[in-house]
This record gives sequence, C-alpha cells and structure tokens, in this order.
Amino acid sequence: MVENKAKYGGLQIGGPEPAVYRLLPASFIVDTGFYTNAVVTVALFTILAKEWSKLMDIFTEIDKSMNRTYGFPVNLRKKVIHTTTYFMVMAAVEHVLSLTYRVLDCNKLSNCTTSLYYQDNYSQIFDFANYSTVLAVLTQAIHFWCTFAWNYNNLFIMLMSTILAERFKQITGRLKYYEKFRFAGNFWSSIREDYDKLCFLCYQLDSTLSYIILSSYGTNLFFIIIQLYNSLMNNYRNATEKAYFFFSFGFLIFRTVAVSLYAAQINDASKEPTVILHSVPSIVYNEDIKRLLCQISFDSAVLTGCKMFKITRGLILNIAGAIVTYELVLIQFNAYT
Repeated sequence: MVENKAKYGGLQIGGPEPAVYRLLPASFIVDTGFYTNAVVTVALFTILAKEWSKLMDIFTEIDKSMNRTYGFPVNLRKKVIHTTTYFMVMAAVEHVLSLTYRVLDCNKLSNCTTSLYYQDNYSQIFDFANYSTVLAVLTQAIHFWCTFAWNYNNLFIMLMSTILAERFKQITGRLKYYEKFRFAGNFWSSIREDYDKLCFLCYQLDSTLSYIILSSYGTNLFFIIIQLYNSLMNNYRNATEKAYFFFSFGFLIFRTVAVSLYAAQINDASKEPTVILHSVPSIVYNEDIKRLLCQISFDSAVLTGCKMFKITRGLILNIAGAIVTYELVLIQFNAYT
C-alpha cells in the first residue's frame, strides 16, 4: 500500500492509504476540505455583512425594550470575553503544536531545509511554483488565516447563541422572582410580548446564520470522520505523532460539542418558563398565560442548519450515532477491498 501523510491546520492523515482513498489520496481530500472551508466561510460572512445592519437594528430595538424592564444580562460581557479567550487560546495552542510537530518531523531528515519543509507540507503550492521566501511567508499567512476562519466560524455561532439565550433566561428569572405574587393580566401580557419578541429575534437570527451553521457542522463532521477513521487505523510511527494526533482530534471533537451545546442553550432557555407557567394558581391563569404556553410548546425557538436539522442537546447523540454507523460501514468496506 502507498504511504500517505498530510497535515493541515492541526489535522493529520497518516498511515497506509485505505481503499476509499485509492482514487483520490487522503492528502488531496484533507487539503481540498480545509481550504474549501476557508473560501466558503469568507463567502458566507461577506453575505452576512450585507444583512448585518438589518439584524442589528432588530437586536438594538429588542435590547432597548428589554433593558428597560430586565436590565442588561448579568455577566453577559464576562461570558463573551471568557468564551472568546478560552476558545481562541486553545485554537492558538493547537495551531502552534501543529507547526511544532511539522518542524520536528522535518528535522528528522538529514537534509532538512526551509525550502524542503515548505515543499513537504505545502506541496499543493510548491509542486507548481519555485520556492521563495516571499511565497513561503505568504503561504504561511494564508494557512494561518484559513485556520482562524474555521475557528471563528464556530466561535461566532457560540457567541450569538449565548447572547440570545441570556435574554430568554431573563424572562425565566423574572417569572421565578414574581411567581408568588398574583399579578393582573398586564404583567402576563408584557411577559408574553417579550417572549414573542425573542422568538422573532431567534427566527431572524436563524434565517441569517443558517448557512454558516450548516457550513460549521458540515466541516466539523467531515474532518471528524476522516480523523476517526485514521485513529482506527492506528498507524503511528512514534509516540510524539500519536500524542499530537489525539490532541488535535480531541480539540476537533470539543469544538463540535461546544458549538452544539452553546447553540442548544437557546432552545433550553426558551423551554424553562413552562414549569413555572404550569404551576400558576387557577385564579391567576388567564388567556395570556394560555397563549404563552401554546407558543412555547408549538413555536420552538431554535437555531437550525437551513431547516435540515435543529440544534438541541439531542443532536449530539444523533451525530455520534451517525458517525459510528459510518465508521463501521467504512471499516467493513475496507476489510473486503
């Protein structure tokens, strides 16, 4: 079998070439997926930029309305800063480890040079162009930018989800605070209207981010499948290679799970008022409470991937099941070929 190795943006494909890659080498598949994702991400955020002002107008209007009643969400600023910091630091560490591993791998060769390093790791460019310092720097910059684009795509979904989920939690918090009081219809009417505004905002956010969400999940699952298959092949030349591979694979899984959990916060937070509303005394129960319960039950506040799937906590198990099924089929396919 042909020995194959490719490393892009913290991803690694190594070991004997499986049957599924005989027509297209693993390096080509990883390379194409990695850089295509960067191009698609730029295209989607360019489209988003054109719609951003409209979305922010809706956000601002609802923010002003809710700030008068609920105030600014407690600790939201800290949550955004901490999430961004932790996520990007982990991405930076993973990227540095990727570069370090490449350099150490090249240093094992007796004739290792800077030009050989770039020709080995960026053959898709230097197979067609002569090595030069300017081109090497440009290539490294593009590679860093592509890695950043992938991580930013996931982080953006997480942050937007956190902001909207915190607003839904404010409604639940207000209901918990006042649940012992028997307020008149105006109180429940204002609660229902605020909830309806957030549902409308969620719908607008979903319409704007649907393709970005689909791109994020598609890319993450694509590389999880490739990385998981490579881990099952268990072809590692040394302990360093094995340790690095599992770190990058672990971060890839963490990133996918984190996006799912953060985005699922919206659906979870939107369902929380149900318990309180069902416990309202009969003397207080009115038409606004009934309408609010119906809206919570039938008008789900949830982000989707172009309406093809809804991001809830259950989605993680569905993805895991699909990946395991795919890998079992792939292993059996290779066993017979």
